[in-house]
Parts: sequence; C-alpha cells; structure tokens
Amino acid sequence: MRLVGILLLCLGACSAAAAQLRVCLYYDGEDNASGFLVGERSAVMVRNLLGHFREVQARVAPAGRYTAGALPECERAIYMGTYSDARLPEAFLADAARYDRPFFWMNYNIWKLRQKMGPEKFAASWGFDYEKVDETSQEKRGEVPRFYSRVAYKGATFRKIDTLDDDGNFNGDAAIVLITRRSATVLAEATHSGTGHKTPYLVRRGDFFYIADNPVSAIDERDRYLVLADVLFDFLKLAPRHKKRYAVVRIEDIHPAYDLKLLYQTVEVFRRRQLPFAISLIPRYVGADNPGMDATSNIKFVRMMRYAVENGASILVHGYEHQLTVDLGCGVSFSGEGYEFWDVCRNRPLPFDSDAFVQERLDRAKRILADAELPWAGWVTPHYAASELALRVIQRNFGRILQRMDYFLEGRSYSRAHTVDQFFPYTIFNDYHGLHIWPENLGYVPLPGPGVPAKPVEAMLETARLNKVVRDAWASFFWHPFLIDTPAGIASLEKLVDGIRAEGYEFVSLQELRARGD
Repeated sequence: MRLVGILLLCLGACSAAAAQLRVCLYYDGEDNASGFLVGERSAVMVRNLLGHFREVQARVAPAGRYTAGALPECERAIYMGTYSDARLPEAFLADAARYDRPFFWMNYNIWKLRQKMGPEKFAASWGFDYEKVDETSQEKRGEVPRFYSRVAYKGATFRKIDTLDDDGNFNGDAAIVLITRRSATVLAEATHSGTGHKTPYLVRRGDFFYIADNPVSAIDERDRYLVLADVLFDFLKLAPRHKKRYAVVRIEDIHPAYDLKLLYQTVEVFRRRQLPFAISLIPRYVGADNPGMDATSNIKFVRMMRYAVENGASILVHGYEHQLTVDLGCGVSFSGEGYEFWDVCRNRPLPFDSDAFVQERLDRAKRILADAELPWAGWVTPHYAASELALRVIQRNFGRILQRMDYFLEGRSYSRAHTVDQFFPYTIFNDYHGLHIWPENLGYVPLPGPGVPAKPVEAMLETARLNKVVRDAWASFFWHPFLIDTPAGIASLEKLVDGIRAEGYEFVSLQELRARGD
C-alpha cells in the first residue's frame, strides 16, 4: 500500500453500537533512497498485530508528511523510528511533546522528542534518559557479533535473531538504543551476549511506552517480537478475548490418493485422546501417474475423511489441486508440491491471475466437498503463496485462513525489498488485506536430513512455552503423516500433542471457533 496521507483502516466488525478506539501509527523513511522501505514494511507488521483487537481503528501514515493537529484526534499513538535521524516535521514533534494519551515510541529518534521537550521535562514525562545507539556490526564473515541478543520479559527469555546465512553473513538486527531509567518501570530487559551488561528494553511510565529497538525488524518464533504482541494489550488498555490458550494441529497435504493407513494412524492419536484437530484437504489430486482424481472418486478416502470428522477433525480446504498443469518456465509439479495461485518461477502473481480464475478453482473445490458431504471450516493457501487479488477472493469464499502470511506492499514492485513475511501468535481478525487469519506459529516437524534441527519437537515445545507469555496466544503447528515411516515416527506427533497440553493449552475445534465468530 502506498500510504499517502492518512488511510483509515477499520479493524474488526465496525457496528454502530461497537465502541471504536482510534490508533494512529506513524512510520518514517518514506523518502529513503535505498528503496528497501523498512519503515513501511514495519508499519504493516504492527498494523497487522493491531488487527487482533476488534475495537481498534488504525490510521497508518508516514510521519514525514504529518500535518499539525492530527495527533490530538487519536486516542492512542505509535511512532516507529526505523531510520536513525529520519526527518520528522516540527509539527509532529510539537504535537507529540504535548500528547497526553497513551503513546508508544519504538526505537530511533527518541532523542529528537527529548530535545523538543527539553531533557528535564522529557525525563519527568517518559521516565528515562537517552544515552546512545549501540549499532554493533559483524566484524568477520562467519562469526556472529556480540550484541544485546536476549530479552527477559515476564519470567521468560526471548531472543533477537543471531544466526548466519549460507554465506556466513549475519541475519539479524543488532542495533539497540541504550537508555538510563529514571522513574519508568522496566517491563523487559536486554542482555549483551558478550559482556553480560543489561539495559532496559521496554519501559513504561504511566501511558508512555518505549521499546529500544525495532521489534519487527527480523523475527522468528522465539523472538522479542512476542513481547510487543503482548504489551499491546497494556498500551491499548484492552482485555484479552479469553483466558484459555488455544492449540491447533493440522494434518497436512491430505488428498484422495493418500496412504489411508498413515492417515488412519494419525487420526487415532486424536481419537484416543478425544481431542479436536484439523486436516488440510486437497480436494483433487494430480500426480505423475494420475491425471486427476476427485475425492468423490475414491469412496474409501471419503469414508476415511468422514471418520476423521466424526472424531474431531475440522477440514481446511488446501487449494483445489495444490498445483498447476501450466508450465510457467520451471517445470510442472504435482499435488502437494506445486503452487496454485502464485508464479513461483518469477516470484509474482500468475500471468493469468484474475477474480474469475481464482473463483473457478474455489468453486470446483467446494463442489467436490459438497458432493462428498464433507463440511469445511476454512482455508490454507498452497505454500502460503497467493496474490492479494487471490487472497481477497479466498477470504470472500471461506472467511477464515490458517497460515503464515507474505505481504507485498501495495503500489510497489514485486520484490523481496517490498515483501513482509509474518506469523502471528494470536488470531488476526482484520489484517493488511482485510483477512481473518488463524495463526500457525510453531512450525512443523521436517523430514530428517542435512541442516534439519536435531530436536525439532523440543524446539517447537520451547516456542509453545514462550508463547504462554502472550495473552490470547495459540500453539499452532502442522504435521505430515508420512513422518510415520521416518525415524521421527508417530511419536513426534504424540510428544507434541501431549507436551502442548501439559503447558496448559487446550486443543480447539476450528469448526466450533468459526461457529461462534472467532
């Protein structure tokens, strides 16, 4: 989205009777010459998290184009300082200095507000003093820099990404603003991996919140990103939607030619425990030796699916064929392997992408399920990849999507510089595209092989433990029944299910969640 002026984005059901909370989100760097647009990308991610709160109306705008008097119209304000010494209009700083409602300032340029207010007044209002920016960088390829890489919050320790890519380059964002606490409450503290020195990471004084880096710059499942996801409840002064912690596992890539013995063994894990689960169902299978098989063509498969539904399964429609027979330049793949709504060869929308094309495939998928008398609860996009057009058609048809998301900034070229990859710890009722997203935030158990974590199950359970800090959090993952024939075995699923339950999560029926509007 090219955010010119202030765009009003309504989050949640905006009924006349519902009280709405106006939240202004300002980002910087819209005039940055690099074209990477860190500010706009970051604003999309925070705006998506605000989509968990149905009471919120979010106004998203570049701070550089601020006009005097806009801030006082907002009941909450957020500024994302993603570029050090970015241009901030005098009118913005003046209105921010006078703002007396909840204000969340993230990362850079807090020193400009301090200068505008004066050091004494700033320290009295915000409860801390600015020291300097610590911008530790990688000194030698192949070595992880020492920086403030761990964040303690509510008794749990989160991390900032500290990994290397295949070329030995540092993947993360080591920068942090160092501050000295005065009267503010320290909600989270960062620790330096080399010296052990600690510095306030998240502080609060009254209605003023400050976080000392860009919490969405580089994220993973155990990242300090989760600290932001939780503290938004306090900043917005909104209560959690429920006291329970939800858990969902979806059995992935099931199709009419699937090995029913493997599927049956998987279903039995949940039947014996009397737990609900989900199945990602590909209604029509196309394979190397199979030109096409609808679910209704295999009565044994339909019976197996009905058995699963009778024993707690909710069906998520996983494309129509989960492949395209059209060769876009990098070969033709088969169901479960191929992309269906995205040109993976060129990383852009399909050349024939259209409302009619998407709708036709969705209609065919829904018709097969209707003929098989199999109800569905929502949708999972093949490989999580689809154009914005396709996603809007999917939302219109299915109303619920369970997955991680890729966002492409509207009005920009399709490139990695304009792409946002994001997972969510809780339900997002209205995201950047207006979608209702159920989260997938723990990942999956991969096939054994080079580069595969030695203990993926333990890592996923650790992620589930960390997510307990976040209000309204889910523990959501997917699992492939073909793992039964690998060393991971059915035990990997049983350990995950039992371990997540032991952490206090409750496995929920997506069909029931949908029925009650969640």
